[in-house]
Amino acid sequence: MRTDDSLAGLRRFFVVPHTHWDREWYLPFEAFQLRLAVVVDEVLDVLESDPEFPCFTLDGQAIVLEDYLDVRPENEPRLRALLASGRLEVGPSYVLPDELLVGAEPLVRNLLLGRAVCRRFGAHPAPVGYLPDSFGHPLQLPQILAGFGIDSFIFSRGLGDQLDEVGVVFRWRAPDGSEVRAFQQLPAYSNFNVEDADAAQARVEETLERFGPALARAGVHDVLLCDGEDHRRVRRDLPELCAELERRLPGTSFAITRYADYVAAVEPDGLPAYTGELLGSRLQNVLRGVNSARLYLKRINARAERRLLDVETLGALAALRAGQPFPTSDFTLAWRQLLKCHPHDSICGCSCDEVHRDMLVRYEQLERTVSALERRALGGFAPTAEAVGVVNVLPYPRRGVVEIPGYEPVAIELDGFGACTIELSPETEPQPREGTSIESEHLRVEASPDGTLTVLDKPSGRRFEGLHRLEDEPDVGDLYNFCPVDGAPISRAESATTRVLRDGPVVHELEVRTPSVTTVVRLFDGIGRVEFRTAVDNQTKDHRLRAVFPVGATHATDVRAEGQFALVHRPLTPPTPKSEWVEPPDPTQHTLGALALGPLGLLTKGLPEYEARATEAGPEFCLTLLRCVGLISRPTGAMVTRPLGAGPQTPTPDGQCLGRHEFEYALLPDAESLDDTHLLRASQDYRHGFLITPEAVDFDPPLRVDGDVVFSCLKGAENGDGLILRVFNAQAT
Repeated sequence: MRTDDSLAGLRRFFVVPHTHWDREWYLPFEAFQLRLAVVVDEVLDVLESDPEFPCFTLDGQAIVLEDYLDVRPENEPRLRALLASGRLEVGPSYVLPDELLVGAEPLVRNLLLGRAVCRRFGAHPAPVGYLPDSFGHPLQLPQILAGFGIDSFIFSRGLGDQLDEVGVVFRWRAPDGSEVRAFQQLPAYSNFNVEDADAAQARVEETLERFGPALARAGVHDVLLCDGEDHRRVRRDLPELCAELERRLPGTSFAITRYADYVAAVEPDGLPAYTGELLGSRLQNVLRGVNSARLYLKRINARAERRLLDVETLGALAALRAGQPFPTSDFTLAWRQLLKCHPHDSICGCSCDEVHRDMLVRYEQLERTVSALERRALGGFAPTAEAVGVVNVLPYPRRGVVEIPGYEPVAIELDGFGACTIELSPETEPQPREGTSIESEHLRVEASPDGTLTVLDKPSGRRFEGLHRLEDEPDVGDLYNFCPVDGAPISRAESATTRVLRDGPVVHELEVRTPSVTTVVRLFDGIGRVEFRTAVDNQTKDHRLRAVFPVGATHATDVRAEGQFALVHRPLTPPTPKSEWVEPPDPTQHTLGALALGPLGLLTKGLPEYEARATEAGPEFCLTLLRCVGLISRPTGAMVTRPLGAGPQTPTPDGQCLGRHEFEYALLPDAESLDDTHLLRASQDYRHGFLITPEAVDFDPPLRVDGDVVFSCLKGAENGDGLILRVFNAQAT
């Protein structure tokens, strides 16, 4: 073992016994729940019987307590005693989510619920942001953690060339200045998962050789060793193993601890700072192909999040008007149902087919819960005699179109948090006609013979050509990563038929039909965006379908993409890694809804994957509509886009996404005129629409929000009868 030079001070080792618990993955939840019962049984036995075994970390998610006690309710007193003493560490999250595919509010509610569950069982929520297996981390996570009083963050995936700049222990800073101390596991949460003392000694020496210099540069004198793995049982002889290492390596100490103990031992002074996303794959795979795996799940989840937030806002407005308490516990039930779909192996779509079929059932159950909450909230308003009600669930004045099947569309304007009643007229059946173009007050759209579109933005005179080019290409990857076929051509539509489905008033629709894809392009009077509804009957396996939007001439060099509590700015051409990464950088990226580069913007509903591609003709956006594959993971060496395997080689026929799919997205021709705040508002306006009620309601806004802020939620307080209004400043400070 090296003891000289800069590594001489690294003599104290913190060994954290733990298990990382994927609730569902290559097996369904029920199989892993029964395995969890065995693992926790053994943990309880060891902690109760061996005073030399001081503690165990039961992962970073509190839901495992509920899962275990559903099987072993008789062990609740034993569990409570160990939680109360601090010997069993759990939380602070409810589940370990994918942090990039879910919205900002779900991340906040995940921590709120996780801490509440910990306290319900007598535990002190772990004071560490422990997210060991998430496939990358968002820009604003330090601010979210700091908002809960959490000042540290432990992770395995996401470090890229920041390793050379800030090392493995650093201050991770959000744009507002909030900070957490970030600790890269060395290099993963299984770095001490070894068979015996010989292997343990070799692993210690390897860890010091590889990461000791980075620790020393940061002035960190203690080394974190993680004795655990996915679904790992407790190592009963860990105290003896630590004692043997101390005997073999004189002058060292190996203490069995919790993550919080290690964090407390590291002095915060002098650590370098970093601001930005953590999406690199220098040390560990980040597997961002999950952004497009089983995209039907992403669309369903996006709708579920929208519905829950909209109805929660409606419930808060109803409580405010009626002077009644907000039904916090009822909405907590709904949030619990949603969050159970957000573990990284679940929402990412990279599990066995049974898992994702179960998720569809959970989403159906959630919709029933939300619908019941919606009906109850509407009872807080006085109904009028006829027609239907329209509620603006956002705090900004909005203009939109109400469309109800069988009735004429109605253009309306509403104040923020306002409502009105509209009378409906039976629809005059539109008469489709031949044609290649539609036009509104602000926009004109014309289809070319190959099915691509030209959009004219009348106010600016700017013209975008070749839009919505459909590209289909083979994919020999898996649920974790796309992998192209070397030399395989990209298929593009060569011809299309068009017709005008509706030409006003209010709504204008152009149908563009290729042999396999039908798109309805929509314009609305008074609204400056082009909307798309695209339908595909997919009967092809192992491929990726994307819609391509050339940006046109622009001097812009940064892509703006919607993230949690922020619009993230990313370079159009990412920097080339300075060293070899475990997984090559993926050219695709993620968005929660909005994208913009120069004048062209895109808004999406549950389509999180895009690529900003630089070409000789200029930059273009590639929006993924489908990615269809049939394996959880291909083995090591099988893919050029990911050298290492990422999981079991389990067949997933449902991952081929056969059948009919419908996609919704929109184009903004004037995105460069929108600052970050107003681009995010435009995204909300498109995604949320108006809430349409079967019973007419009419009220003045009971609450007003002023200033250039972005709305996040209006909800009941967790502790009390008040309401919480959450908004954020999206502008650079």
